[in-house]
Amino acid sequence: MMTANLCWTFVLSLPLLTGCSTGLLPVKGKVSYEDGRPVTAGSVVVESVAEGNAKRNSANGNIQPDGSFQLTTLKSGDGVPEGRYRVAVLSPPLSDDQVGRGEKPLVEAKYSQLDTSGLEIEVKPGSTEFSLTVTQPGAGKK
Repeated sequence: MMTANLCWTFVLSLPLLTGCSTGLLPVKGKVSYEDGRPVTAGSVVVESVAEGNAKRNSANGNIQPDGSFQLTTLKSGDGVPEGRYRVAVLSPPLSDDQVGRGEKPLVEAKYSQLDTSGLEIEVKPGSTEFSLTVTQPGAGKK
């Protein structure tokens, strides 16, 4: 009887010994303009590229003043599962006053949609840091 109890105790404690794995890889990166200047605010949103009826994963991260971001799925900075992701870069919303002064969003509107941004990343062990390059509205137009 004592041996059976010890066996059950060992089996039940196995998850504690091996630890819990979320299957998430921590992902970080930097968003910058074509000239290398950092995008100083906004957010990065990713959605997995799923085949057929497979479940899509999504995550997001706030862009810091130096252009850096960390992706969050469940808790701050935890990352995303391995796989391919479409990426959107969102500008902070402009207030009516900012619009009235003629201010423009920090990035071109095409980057705010997963379908039009043209940005993709592939997350895998050893490849979890990414550089995203975007353009400003009106950049290159005279």
